[in-house]
Amino acid sequence: MIENKLVWIWISATGAIIAGLLSWYVRRFRRQILSIRQQRMSSRAVLKYLITESKWGQEGNANMAFLDAIGEFERAARDGEIEVVGRPRYTLRYESIRPDYWRSARLEMSSHIMKNTSPRTEPKLLSRELVIYKDILVDRAQVERLWPKSLDTLPDGQSKSAAQLQPVGTLPEQV
Repeated sequence: MIENKLVWIWISATGAIIAGLLSWYVRRFRRQILSIRQQRMSSRAVLKYLITESKWGQEGNANMAFLDAIGEFERAARDGEIEVVGRPRYTLRYESIRPDYWRSARLEMSSHIMKNTSPRTEPKLLSRELVIYKDILVDRAQVERLWPKSLDTLPDGQSKSAAQLQPVGTLPEQV
């Protein structure tokens, strides 16, 4: 009887230790992700920024906005102008994606269109050796340095001309 109680105490203590270690690891991982997300922006956010806020998008470089923005992103990554990181599929750790990777891979389009999916890469040609990356991130400062904001863009991404058409607090018919 006493032996059974000791076994249960040992099992309970071991379980509590494992749960504590797991909780510590999850909190540590969450802090790392939050830190990374503040300094970096997702590839989906970069594409939106390119089209709506950057000089590049405002200067008419984005005739077919989304496709052109993807091409510009991949060109900058391939030329090493931006450092791109991602998580290889089935892992939790982010790693740097080498510029030469972009010669045989591209951003997977549907994962950047649908908001409930994680942005990822795909091979340009069918390849089993090519690593597929998820949760593609780019340093925010590099993005804003390479593609500066348009002077016609307000902090919320709205163009100045649209804001001037309807001053705050006025009804459309008053303008």
